Amino acid sequence: MTLALCALLAAMLPRTVQGGMLSTALPVELEIRAYHLEFTPDGNNLILIEGPTDRVVLYDLATASIKFSTQVPHNVSDTTFSSGGDYVFLIGQDSKAGNTAVSRMSLEDGIVRTVAFDRQLDRPSIAVGPDDRLFVSRYLAGTLKQVPIELFDTGLGDSPIPFDIDRGGNELLIKAAPVAGIESVPGERILFVSHAFERAVTAIDMQTGGSIDQLKLDGKMVDEKEPALHLVATFSGQSDSVVIGDSSGERLLIADVDEAFSSFDIIQVVDLKAMHRASDAVLRKSPLLIAADAEQNAILVGSENSTEVLVYSRSTRSLEVQNTLLLPFRPSALDVSPKGDTAAFLDAASGRLIIQDDPTGRGVAQPVDQEMERVREVQRQLSELGYPVGLVDGLYGTQTSTAIALFQKQQGLKVTGTLDDEVLATLDQVVAHQKGNTTTQGANKDFVVVQAVINPVLQPRNVGDPIGYCAGDERCSSLAEVAESFLKLPPGTVAAALAAVPRVSREGEEGRYTIELPAGYQYCRSKIRTSSVVPATGDRASVMSASSFQNGVHVYTWTPKRGIVEGRSWVEADYTIYGVRDDLAEKRRIEGKCRPHGKQLIGCRGARGTNKGQPSCGTVED
Repeated sequence: MTLALCALLAAMLPRTVQGGMLSTALPVELEIRAYHLEFTPDGNNLILIEGPTDRVVLYDLATASIKFSTQVPHNVSDTTFSSGGDYVFLIGQDSKAGNTAVSRMSLEDGIVRTVAFDRQLDRPSIAVGPDDRLFVSRYLAGTLKQVPIELFDTGLGDSPIPFDIDRGGNELLIKAAPVAGIESVPGERILFVSHAFERAVTAIDMQTGGSIDQLKLDGKMVDEKEPALHLVATFSGQSDSVVIGDSSGERLLIADVDEAFSSFDIIQVVDLKAMHRASDAVLRKSPLLIAADAEQNAILVGSENSTEVLVYSRSTRSLEVQNTLLLPFRPSALDVSPKGDTAAFLDAASGRLIIQDDPTGRGVAQPVDQEMERVREVQRQLSELGYPVGLVDGLYGTQTSTAIALFQKQQGLKVTGTLDDEVLATLDQVVAHQKGNTTTQGANKDFVVVQAVINPVLQPRNVGDPIGYCAGDERCSSLAEVAESFLKLPPGTVAAALAAVPRVSREGEEGRYTIELPAGYQYCRSKIRTSSVVPATGDRASVMSASSFQNGVHVYTWTPKRGIVEGRSWVEADYTIYGVRDDLAEKRRIEGKCRPHGKQLIGCRGARGTNKGQPSCGTVED
């Protein structure tokens, strides 16, 4: 069957502006009904899969033409590429033969070779590891099966090559919950596994076959028929990373594997509920659509229920909204090129395709949304003062409202949580005062109090996590009053910074954290409350110690791994640190209000009795 696309001239038209958001180029009308699209590794072509005939179309972006269209003898449920980018692998079910098959298609000439398994696998997924090792997963299984790559070069003609899945190839054991799906950057050694019955992701080293670590996301278990986690693996040349779309939790998460392949941590979390500001953006009723380039400079977040696509970009400290694309349809699939310079959006129902250059909008002069810019500036100011605004994105969400309410309370204003002229005027005065003062947030207060959560297994999650925990707790609104009672100080003496984000250094089973006070304050006193230690006894019981220094507290932890199946050692503690203004520090120490810094605050192991000469972890005050 010969396929053709309408002229691409419409897609070349300049973008227009509607309601402060950038509209995309006009769609190309396809003569096919494709249900899948994906950029090839070089970013020069698009893979389109037509339904219901399961033909694979290679569309050349440079010439705006189809290079070839090839039939595969099965449907397509997952795809990946060879490490060299010259082949695409496709896996699916052959309904006639009643088995699962994997096809390898050449991106040069469209020639297809197919390996047919001896049975049908439930919801299979594929990934390519080092040396072009092809791994296949099956739903609810605890192993990955390696399909010998040389099989595709055997056999005669177009006949499928038989493969006994029990006898042929090697297995990779997943010591965790049953597999739901797998994702990797072709040729790289890290495989990311999402799990069934559990909202969790495991990082597997395909070179050694070992599990690096597992991340368990909080929240209720989702329907096993519809896994909530959408994984997009990326590799920047320095570290492997995965973008996680959590449809159930309405979040976007970034998790990195360190360069030593020894730890796997959530680095950043974005609350996507802000997308509900658009009347048609209802994420909860359909899975998120996620795509990312290699450097995570263009991370697309969409939904089958919304015509809006948010474009995020990863920076050193946060994820920031770079652009909002307004589509003329609700996409069924989307992708972004490896360099992040082109995006594609597909409407399976109508066969329309949009090809969008510069999805981040950095190369295009954009109109300014005055209201978003005003909110963004307020968020930036509050963030500099230490208030928990979350993302500086110009979106007025729960965290921004909470931060404004805290600012109003501390400035003696009426607490409404809304941005009004009084808040703007007061904020400008406070910021101006801080710029002319050597101290920062709370400079007119003698003392400051900050809180932090130390959790070596889940940390570092995101700047917003400890802040979010604090901001969502009613105790935070009275944090300063509690500090004044603890320090036996008169009302109005303590400024609440609410949350400190620890600086983290991880190496294997050891973690080192630094909790710093705002600039202009020195260590005064502290309270440490250990909330959880697992296991409580034994040689592998977790260790935690902490000591004060002039500007905060250093924390050390040892949380030995015991294997994914048995779980991992665990220690979690809440730190409340009180600081005193620089020019008052010596005086307050002489008075006995503050303690000298440079001493050990806690040194403990396990949760019961004495373990190897160290006391059990509990609550301590300095």
